[in-house]
Amino acid sequence: MDRNREVRRAQPMANGLPRRRPQRNGGSGMRDSP
Repeated sequence: MDRNREVRRAQPMANGLPRRRPQRNGGSGMRDSP
């Protein structure tokens, strides 16, 4: 049960971090990437 909770928490966190970063910079992931 604990493993499922950890995996579910890691998925949304990893998807939210990269999505929030490009939006703050300008909303373009390509511009943030080198």
